[in-house]
Amino acid sequence: MKIKDIICKRRGARASGLVFSGIIMALALVFPRIGFLSWIAMVPAAVILITMARDGDVSLRRMYGYGFLYFFSFYATGFHWFIALYPLSFIEGMGKLEALFVVFLATFGLGALQAAFSALFGVLLAFVARRGIVSRHRCLLPVAAALMYGLFEWAQTFTWAGVPWSRLAIGQVESAVVLKSVSLFGPYFLGALIVCVNFFIAEFLLADEKKQKSVSLITATLIVAVNASIGAILVSVDRDSGRAVTVAAVQPNVSSRDPWGFNTTTETMQTLERLSLEASERGATLIVWPETVFPMDFDEGSPVYDFTVEIARRCGATIVVGAFSEGEELERNSLFFVSPDGEVSETVYSKRHLVPFGEFVPMRGFFEAVFPSLVALLMLDDDLEESKNSDIADTDAGKLGAIICFDSIYETLTVDSVRDGAELLVLATNDSWFLESAAVTMHSYQARLRAAETGRYMVRSATTGISMVISPDGKVLDDVPELSSGYALATVDLRSGRTLYTVIGNTFSYISLAAVLAATVSAVIEWWREIQKNKNKI
Repeated sequence: MKIKDIICKRRGARASGLVFSGIIMALALVFPRIGFLSWIAMVPAAVILITMARDGDVSLRRMYGYGFLYFFSFYATGFHWFIALYPLSFIEGMGKLEALFVVFLATFGLGALQAAFSALFGVLLAFVARRGIVSRHRCLLPVAAALMYGLFEWAQTFTWAGVPWSRLAIGQVESAVVLKSVSLFGPYFLGALIVCVNFFIAEFLLADEKKQKSVSLITATLIVAVNASIGAILVSVDRDSGRAVTVAAVQPNVSSRDPWGFNTTTETMQTLERLSLEASERGATLIVWPETVFPMDFDEGSPVYDFTVEIARRCGATIVVGAFSEGEELERNSLFFVSPDGEVSETVYSKRHLVPFGEFVPMRGFFEAVFPSLVALLMLDDDLEESKNSDIADTDAGKLGAIICFDSIYETLTVDSVRDGAELLVLATNDSWFLESAAVTMHSYQARLRAAETGRYMVRSATTGISMVISPDGKVLDDVPELSSGYALATVDLRSGRTLYTVIGNTFSYISLAAVLAATVSAVIEWWREIQKNKNKI
């Protein structure tokens, strides 16, 4: 029995294939060492989606269901780490039953929310597969699928509900030559290549003619080979040319059960002092401390202000410290820059992408009435205020482009920083509320992707891990394991050059949008002609 016959006749096979593909694809992002599986993991789902998309008897409603099943399996697996946070003991007053509800809602509710939108992929795929230019040229369907997928990934960067946590490019961070193409056209381009290969392999399995099989297999092979070859060339010609700076990312290992450290300020100061002095003795002239390592305002004359100034002087280094600052209306989550002579820069970087339900509550009235447990996740008395500016800090250690925690999953922020003159990227984060879940490592992969896109070194300091220094290829030069104290140390170069991606930004996404619109319009025109033709027959 042929593959497409099995798919058409057995619902269980379709469901199993979609779920299997979704889970394996997500696991390749959780464990990038098996990231090569991304290039084949979607094949079962692609075979099913192609077969059903071309079958005019399959309703668009059912195609939406197929899309939802795949994406729900994918996103729920990507967010599985919420389960490890139970019983949310770091949230005061959270009962076990209430915590169970919140964890369930976060894992499967967020997965369903993401899937509800992404499932339109199946509908759009079927629409263009049955009419218009894509329907007349078999080889165009994998390309159309790839461009559509990239658009759905890109769309997740808009609004608070779109969280681009599980982008396909993340799974490639362990392979510099594969990852390097993001420095040309960005993460959505690499994700599109992965989907394109999966769909061409699916076409190879489904095709009846030898010529069609050969074209599909050769095309899939060429995409992988060309991407890796160009990546290898880019890696080999990439050379440092700026001033060398020795940097350190300090990890104090503030208690995961007390993520904001309100009761551990003295202990934190002692740890920061010891680790910073050790790093400076080894040559560090830039020392980065974690996000809100001091959960209070960084006001002149305050104990934390005086402490940081003193440590900067004793270390003879620029210190980047996380604390709160006053915004236009509310407080901000910010980074301050203290020079080796103790001067505090007037430039203050404030977080540009706040965490929903962590730093602010979207649609507060609705959630307070319907899901008060989610509002309880906010660990502050009031919402924070986000910034809109990159605020490059011109320091003794170079021009620093800063990002904080959740900022790191949005590629446009680091691109803007480089465009505004950043020679080096610094990232301060508080991942302590992730506890020992997979989210700790998954979050760090985002930073590696940002470094590869921008061609900049990055210094990532985390409260409990993982702190690291990252190369422009996305490689980890030094790191501190999670749930331990220490510092990551490396000598890096300040860079002023620009990758193609920092010049053109997400142009690939706009081109994809234009191409998908053209294919859709072509399908609509043909659909309209069919309607008119049927009317004339009547």
